[in-house]
Amino acid sequence: MRTKFSFRKLAKANIQSKPLRSFFLLLVVFLFSLAILSGSLFISALSDGIMRISNKMGADIMVVPSGYKSNVEDVLLKGEPSTFYLPADTLDLLEEQPGVKQVTPQLYIATLSASCCSYPLQIIGIDTKTDFLVQAWLKQTLPRDMADGEVLAGHNIIGEAGEKIRFFGKELKIAGRLSKTGMGFDGTVFVNMNTAKMLVKASERKGVQKAVDNSQVSVVMVKVKSGLDPIKVAGNISKNLSNRGIFAMASKSFVNDLADKLYMLAGLIKFSLVLLWVMALIILAMSYTTMINERKRELSALRILGATRKQLRKIVLLEAWQLSSVGSITGALVGLLLTLISYPLLVNKWSIPLPNPSWQVYVFYSLVTVIVGMLVGPLASLPAAWKVSKRDAYTSMRETD
Repeated sequence: MRTKFSFRKLAKANIQSKPLRSFFLLLVVFLFSLAILSGSLFISALSDGIMRISNKMGADIMVVPSGYKSNVEDVLLKGEPSTFYLPADTLDLLEEQPGVKQVTPQLYIATLSASCCSYPLQIIGIDTKTDFLVQAWLKQTLPRDMADGEVLAGHNIIGEAGEKIRFFGKELKIAGRLSKTGMGFDGTVFVNMNTAKMLVKASERKGVQKAVDNSQVSVVMVKVKSGLDPIKVAGNISKNLSNRGIFAMASKSFVNDLADKLYMLAGLIKFSLVLLWVMALIILAMSYTTMINERKRELSALRILGATRKQLRKIVLLEAWQLSSVGSITGALVGLLLTLISYPLLVNKWSIPLPNPSWQVYVFYSLVTVIVGMLVGPLASLPAAWKVSKRDAYTSMRETD
């Protein structure tokens, strides 16, 4: 019985006959796919992080104690616990400043330990009567105002709704758990202002911090009057109140500064990926050209035996496609695994917000990586495939003698 000729089997046999050469070509596509997937997921997370920061920073201006700007940034971005206070009359002073429409205070308390965690965490007290910033987000979890003695726990805080949590010897009830933000809020506990002041007094009694005035707060969020530039208003506040140890920064400026850094980082990664794409094409194209020159006799013999020029091109392209398919799939799988393992480490180490991509994002970029990886080999082999199809078989045979 006559066996049907298969170009696919011939291409596979050619790959297996040269294991070292095939491994090198496969390795190039593997590394390319791994880098493409990891880089794309990282860029996606950076873009998502910038968007989330912009959405959460709804206040026009943040007022903090002089010298504590970096502390506020660490609390918001990384959730690093910090305790600090503005002068007791800050709210009254701000309401007298030109351009100020509305103010709402927040109280920051750093814990040393808690029943839920083996590490310090941040407590933020909000004034539910004046808040125009945080409550809209909190009410997605708890549609009513927080009662005294209740907390809303960030996504990374251990504990479910209805369970108890203890700070400074005071037992509080978890009213709900917030959705993941990829920011410092994930390691933060929110309480109302009465509960926050109770915890401050409890921490004083335990000697955790020195006694402070009951009217002192840590941060004041400011909304400016319509049509005014928050950056200019913030500058005027800082100028007028610097002698009181008060510093104002425009949220827009803060977000833009951070966004510029993140966009610069994302741009460098994009440039590296494009450069990697070009290098992969060049390396593979050179490799396939060298491979074709080494296989002149083999390909010429096929031509003499009746293979058409189109069939020779098909053999070369099939080999490239098979190698690229294996390389791109394995590269994407390893890249996906490495990203899942290294992601939490990067989030904890770097001072930038990196929300973990959803499974849909992982699937999308994995599929794109595999498709692009499958194409890079055949595209790189096109010049070599075209060259071999144009060569005269008998001349090629004589060149190898």
